Amino acid sequence: MDDAFNSKQCHTNVLPLPESWKVVKGWLRNLPMKRTRKSEPRRSLVLNWWLRLANGIADCRPAMSLDELETAARDTLHQVLFEALCQQRGLRPWGNQGEDLPVAGEAIAEVRSDILARYSDSATGVPAELLGESHQQLLAVRLKQGPRGLHATSSTTDRKFAGVFYTPRFIADYMIENTLGRRLEACPTDPSAASGLRLIDPACGCGAFLLAVCRCFLAWAVKRGVSSPALATARLMHGMDLDGKAIAIARRCLWLELGPAMGSRDEADNISAVLRTNVRCGNALLDEQGQRSSEFDFVVANPPYRRELNSKVLFDSLTGSSLSRFRSPRMDYWYYFAFRGLELLREGGRLALIVNSYWTGGKSAERLIASLRQNACMDEILLLNDAPVFEGVAGRHMILFLTKGPNSRPVTVKRPLAGHTADAEALLGNPAAVEVFRKDAEQLFRAGRLDLEPANDAVLAKLAAGTPLGQLGRVRQGIAENPASITRSANVRHGSRWTIGEGVFALKPDELAGLDLPESERLLVRPYYDLCDLGRYRIAETASLRLIYATDETWPELQRYPGLAAHLSRFRPLMEARRETRRGCRRWWHLHWPRDRHLWESRKIIAVQMARRPTFVPAAGSVYVPFSVNVFLPDEGTAEDLNYLTALLNSRLLWCWYRHHAKRRGVGLEVNGSVLARTPIRRIDFSNPRDKWRHDEIVDLVSRMLALTRWLSRAEPPAGTGPEKQEIDRIDQRIDTIVEDLYGLTVAEVALLGPCQ
Repeated sequence: MDDAFNSKQCHTNVLPLPESWKVVKGWLRNLPMKRTRKSEPRRSLVLNWWLRLANGIADCRPAMSLDELETAARDTLHQVLFEALCQQRGLRPWGNQGEDLPVAGEAIAEVRSDILARYSDSATGVPAELLGESHQQLLAVRLKQGPRGLHATSSTTDRKFAGVFYTPRFIADYMIENTLGRRLEACPTDPSAASGLRLIDPACGCGAFLLAVCRCFLAWAVKRGVSSPALATARLMHGMDLDGKAIAIARRCLWLELGPAMGSRDEADNISAVLRTNVRCGNALLDEQGQRSSEFDFVVANPPYRRELNSKVLFDSLTGSSLSRFRSPRMDYWYYFAFRGLELLREGGRLALIVNSYWTGGKSAERLIASLRQNACMDEILLLNDAPVFEGVAGRHMILFLTKGPNSRPVTVKRPLAGHTADAEALLGNPAAVEVFRKDAEQLFRAGRLDLEPANDAVLAKLAAGTPLGQLGRVRQGIAENPASITRSANVRHGSRWTIGEGVFALKPDELAGLDLPESERLLVRPYYDLCDLGRYRIAETASLRLIYATDETWPELQRYPGLAAHLSRFRPLMEARRETRRGCRRWWHLHWPRDRHLWESRKIIAVQMARRPTFVPAAGSVYVPFSVNVFLPDEGTAEDLNYLTALLNSRLLWCWYRHHAKRRGVGLEVNGSVLARTPIRRIDFSNPRDKWRHDEIVDLVSRMLALTRWLSRAEPPAGTGPEKQEIDRIDQRIDTIVEDLYGLTVAEVALLGPCQ
């Protein structure tokens, strides 16, 4: 469907089908049209219609391949839907509709009749978004031939690879109401004040934001007596997308939305021409001539999320463009849309984006954050946290509103109150569920990241007086085995020759026993503490895994350990494909990054990188940990006890500091090595009796805490409540009180710490 209004849906270049197609076609022919209530989700109807049309087209074009049949059925359904919705609204559809469809008249008539029957009531007619919803839904299904014939299977690979997750209507309406809607509210009696406004969605897909513009501006224009309101609305809207079929659907959706306000035939023709010009297929990031800079009042988008990893070709396509100067390692593709959006805006224009939340604390976004601070005034940041937004997409999202121009006023930050776990739609409709606070630019832009916690300058100033942990010793990351065990993707890459989950360098105790190693080789195997073995003030008495600690130092010659060599030889192709092995930095039987053995045999603090709250535990003896864990080894000159340092790191006060400095990931925080090394530590003046007494009390409290957590881990059944748990809570509160006193916090400042989210 290259053109929205005169597309040729008939496929003539066909491939032969297998002989079993007769079975498939027979199954489709006998597939009943599912009869459902109007309240049933539309997705089941769309899938049903698609299968019925596939059946009809197969009757007419029996030589079609399954891929061609999928495409033909999708395109036909979109056109039949469009015609039916035009008829339901009393509109004239574009194009010679009958000639554009494959010869599948009976199936087309049945589907059209079913659509009209379900949505015959104009007061409750289906919204234009149904066209876009069907496009997105059918991107995620495929026709497959099974034992019982043809059926639809879920296949989201293409959609995820392209970042195709369209914007829900409630999100689009909210963002348009808070951009274009606010501008229209400012000129309630003067329609000419809104003339000449221009809005663009540079990644418009099937037109979710443009439909929201239609609803917003058209209602305002009709109420204010604007001449030709539908044409004025069409001239306001601009959109671009790489998907030509999505663009065709966007135009059709807009035609359906504008239809009731259209006047004469000439006006309809003008609107058609405007939509063809303004809503078009193309790359907004490279379209520097078609869309000139500084010409739009609003840029609103849900840009595609694509990490640089595995998207090199996409990122390289921008090489040589004006945006290439913004490229940085590990960045997300949507950053380019933020840079481009600022270029497209007039001074004083507003940019609105719905994006993921991870960028606010990531090094990859430093250029973007610097550009926002220099070139824009942040108006509002709405954090949606874990509230679901896009179907099938996990993670945290945010809506960002900003104005092009100098940073001249505080930003409003909104986020769900603790305990409110409603979905995003319910959250946007319930102001009582949202916490609101304001921050100035200095409070928002902190150390190259966005600090989205409530301003707490007095507490942070006292914490800043502490000594960075990195000055008291070494901070290092755990071991990168590469691989610890066989993953599904690695197994597929190498011909599925292994069992998913079987240990390579990291073995379960029964796997190690199965190797039947002599004692001389067992000495190379070390206790390996996985994340399940570690917690806040907790380390398992016995590690759940065993690590083959193979390094240049411990295993220089392969023949030295024949039993282990036989085990690792089974996985040799996997190890030889590693970067360090290919470069000659590692022998194939060695760990990828083993780190210094001294780290694992010394007294240290174990720091889990990602947890609901910062998680630290002191450890002595032989403790080896994986890549998702950091360790801190104090220098010989550090007089403070390991228990004391652990208590500070686990305290409520430093949890507050981490919320201002660490990256939010999922339900918790990512305390990486860089953040850990900057953690401010209150040093102890051991010549001061009060300081020494508080230090020693904390050391004793942590020893009791460790004993209690060990006891609880042995309890059968596990003791989740009871006097021991109450004692842990009491010790925790006492440690927090001492730590807050050590850092010099007042009662009022302690109260400002509030509940930790």
